[in-house]
Amino acid sequence: MPKIINYQASYFDKLSLFYKNHWKNRRVEDYLNYRLVKVSNNPLDIVKNLLAINDDDVVVGCSLFFPAKADIHGEEQTIYWNHDIFVEEKYRGGLSMELLLRTNATERMFGFGMSPINRKIQKSLKTNFIAETIGYYIINRWVVKIFLYKLGIISPKISNLRIIPDKIKVKGDVFELVKSAEDLVIPNGGYWNKGKLDVEMNRGIDFLKHRFFENFNTYYFYQNKTGEKKSYFVLRKIVSRGIPVISLVDFRYDLDDFCEYLKILRAVNMVAIKNRIPIVTTRSTILDKKIRFNPLAIRNENKAEIITNIKNILSPSIFITLADSDADLMIHL
Repeated sequence: MPKIINYQASYFDKLSLFYKNHWKNRRVEDYLNYRLVKVSNNPLDIVKNLLAINDDDVVVGCSLFFPAKADIHGEEQTIYWNHDIFVEEKYRGGLSMELLLRTNATERMFGFGMSPINRKIQKSLKTNFIAETIGYYIINRWVVKIFLYKLGIISPKISNLRIIPDKIKVKGDVFELVKSAEDLVIPNGGYWNKGKLDVEMNRGIDFLKHRFFENFNTYYFYQNKTGEKKSYFVLRKIVSRGIPVISLVDFRYDLDDFCEYLKILRAVNMVAIKNRIPIVTTRSTILDKKIRFNPLAIRNENKAEIITNIKNILSPSIFITLADSDADLMIHL
């Protein structure tokens, strides 16, 4: 009888085959090794991952978790971001519902983005919907290249950035390229806005090192160390819908200094222009104008919701970026 089990290392190859059958990516082993081996030194974190198996002991579904630290109402807790919840169509129904219920029962579970069906079920289960993330497009003078890509006149290449400036100057501040996590300057043990948010995700040395400096993808990490400022941003080049794009994966700044956020957008756009990449994309809980100039930023009304099974988090002040989601990890493996 099909059933839900906790992940065991002996199922790595079977889970890998499941991924290859459903996501035609070339780096499945790298992705799963990162998610299931390197993500945590605590075996109890790994065993929380869930597998759906059929009568032949074949993996037909999964629900994976990413452990993280968060300050929730002034108390640091280990939370578990749920990613990659999926069941083969043949087994949807009782087995998929059991997987969803087991997922929701995982202690201190958070989720980022849902399918319409999943959202409807979560609403019926009275899951706690706590925030919305919003997407933005930053467009520069190379936008004409979009038409050339769409017409097939030029072809996008999945490769790293050609030009990687060591320093980016924006209105008197300097963002410096950081090549080693040990060179980072991190305030408040990784809580960059300590005391200003009801829920703040940790961005300490362990998270940043593992997420960006030891990842199987290539990221570019810049930090502003001008004066007392300690903001940063992280970039990655991707190809989205046939167009080369720079993804602003993660960033932190003093939330009381919105001008610093604008400096980050300008710095990212400068990197895009140097590399002749027409668009920067990003997603976060920041609610900005529909259209902003210098740089030209357009708000995408397609929202992705954040959920949790922690009941005492009600309409919190919270800051989330793509680095809290699996969406970044799954793009062009």
